[in-house]
Amino acid sequence: MAKAVPFVLPDTDPPFGPPQGAQALFWPGQPLLRPPVKGSMEDRTLQLIEFPQVLDLLADRCASGPGRRAAAALRPETNAAAVRALRDETAEAAFLSGAGALPPLAAFDDPAPWFEEVRRRGGALLPEHLLAIADLLELAGALRKFMAARDRDEALPHLRARFSAFPEFPELRAQIRRVLDVRGEVKDDASPELARLRRQMHSLREEIRRLLERLMSQHATAIQENLIVQRRDRFVVPAKTSFRRSFEGVIQDRSASGETFFVEPMGAVPLNNALTEAREAERAEVDRILRELTAAAMAVRGELAALAGQLAEVDLLFAKARLGMEWDGAFPGLSDAGEIVLRQVRHPLLAAGVGKTPAGEAVPFDIALGGEIRQVVITGPNTGGKTVALKTVGLCAALHQCGVPVPAAEESALPVFAGLFADIGDEQDLQQNLSTFSGHMARVAAGVREAGPGVLLLLDELGAGTDPAEGSALGVAILERLAESGALAIVSTHHDALKHYAFVSPHAENAAVEFNPKDLSPTYRLRMGVAGPSNALSVAERMGLPA
Repeated sequence: MAKAVPFVLPDTDPPFGPPQGAQALFWPGQPLLRPPVKGSMEDRTLQLIEFPQVLDLLADRCASGPGRRAAAALRPETNAAAVRALRDETAEAAFLSGAGALPPLAAFDDPAPWFEEVRRRGGALLPEHLLAIADLLELAGALRKFMAARDRDEALPHLRARFSAFPEFPELRAQIRRVLDVRGEVKDDASPELARLRRQMHSLREEIRRLLERLMSQHATAIQENLIVQRRDRFVVPAKTSFRRSFEGVIQDRSASGETFFVEPMGAVPLNNALTEAREAERAEVDRILRELTAAAMAVRGELAALAGQLAEVDLLFAKARLGMEWDGAFPGLSDAGEIVLRQVRHPLLAAGVGKTPAGEAVPFDIALGGEIRQVVITGPNTGGKTVALKTVGLCAALHQCGVPVPAAEESALPVFAGLFADIGDEQDLQQNLSTFSGHMARVAAGVREAGPGVLLLLDELGAGTDPAEGSALGVAILERLAESGALAIVSTHHDALKHYAFVSPHAENAAVEFNPKDLSPTYRLRMGVAGPSNALSVAERMGLPA
């Protein structure tokens, strides 16, 4: 059995296969079983073991929106080389994080939707979008410099390969910074024509201001307030309704009370007209400049969208390392023999402090199967942690194949599973007129059909929900069929027949959730090799049912 590696930088550089992105849990091309229909069975299994809740933990530790979306889309890999590469990348990120050498990750945006909008509707990118593209390029440059400054003796082959692959486009970045200021305004010197127009506009505004101030001074009795304002993009003065006795002008607006007219004196009309023409020419020049910038960005839109995806992966990678360090995780050894050995393992959500058992903090337990023992039958009272144990193993298997260290001791080991299947919780389906038992059987039947070497099945309360005798017989038959298939299975049950099956079968082993013998309270520990009583009467009394 392969020994686990601690959650530090690996000593060797194993074969590198680039990650395949967000994959379905069952990957086509595996010779062990046919892939289920995408988006149905595997997604349901991940939901049942609370995988999306763990992805929320990863998303919370990302610095960017694209990183958080990458976390939400994360799915376990089923190719051993890809899993090894994911593990090694996370280990490198953890090495840097543990040494206090954090890369300059920051929030950024994915420009792909903006490019698509321009492609469909034409026009130019908004200035804030162009600034975001410059920020994206500068972030990639900062990450490249960060890695270039690292000691070349540090074994960081995967991160070096990632960071060195970031495209630069220095001309585009410089062009955006030269044209736009930090507020997204086009700078005066963005083009000679724009500079000329803005000088002209400034000169015209000053001339209009002097004219209006002189007029208000000469006709003070006709002016409501000594103030220059704009109405309909024209500079006007607030005049009394009797202003006509003092000077001529065009009324552009009036106050709500009707006591004030906003008047454009006749002498200001040609100046306002000239200012309007200059303003329209300035707007056209700004639009031309933005379209030119947009064309430069659109020319490399594929590379920029890919860069955003690469940065999202790096953001997620360091979120994996951060979460693994927070719950003191380790990478299990890769078991080529298909064995599960989890030592001092904790439920990831409990280990992260998201929830607690009624007894307090997450309680670690040990579990092992593989080789001749391909099944573990967990028994014991309700509220004792049987379901938590099933979900813990499922989550650790899924996280391991996502390149996330699991909350377990270094002596642990996991294989790379080709398939993961779970039947946990209430499967009643009113739309399909299925009872709870029928719903469970539909799920279990699907799992039995897909069972084979390299598949892990997690079956909660197998054989429950129907006549105990028939449920027991059915549960034993299912376990016998799964043993023949070569799949690994962990099941929970209250049926004595399944406990007896695990006792006599060479392929199965009992395990019991532990209870305090004095007050029958759960300890949430798992004891391998023994069967546990259900203690239904004692539990019912402790829950308040009258004796």
